[in-house]
Amino acid sequence: MSVFLEGNAYIDGGQIQNVNIVSTSIGNSKITTSSLDMLSNTGDLQNITNVADPILLQDAATKKYVDDLGINVMNVTLIGTGGSLLKDFLTGSYIVIVNNVVLNGPSAIFHITKNDQNRHAHIIRTVATPGYSSRNFLKIEWPLNSGIVLSKTASTFDGAYRVKLI
Repeated sequence: MSVFLEGNAYIDGGQIQNVNIVSTSIGNSKITTSSLDMLSNTGDLQNITNVADPILLQDAATKKYVDDLGINVMNVTLIGTGGSLLKDFLTGSYIVIVNNVVLNGPSAIFHITKNDQNRHAHIIRTVATPGYSSRNFLKIEWPLNSGIVLSKTASTFDGAYRVKLI
């Protein structure tokens, strides 16, 4: 076997240590410890490309793979009992998970379905907790010919809420 090394590499116990690989592909190798310097020789940032779709829990995922999951995450500000449009979807089935960012504010999980924009949505509040020491709950509405709207039932706990729409 021939090994050609350039730079500051050394072999320790049958393993190559401290190798700087430039413009090379490695096949059939096991990398036990690594770090990536994502800067080119000119100091420009580079992307990691040609990543396969994840299989195991600790596998890397591409942006496209995550985008294709159809999960929308957003921050929504709720003031008073006025609603805030989450998405302008007219039909579909979704799970909406709302976590409070407001200290002790309400949170909830909803299942919502609407098969025609001219019909009322079927909405189930699966889990809900009111704001601390209050009866202020979150509510979801999906009006005719409109998108999904999140609001509070009382004017307390104004501020930011983290919404995950799946």
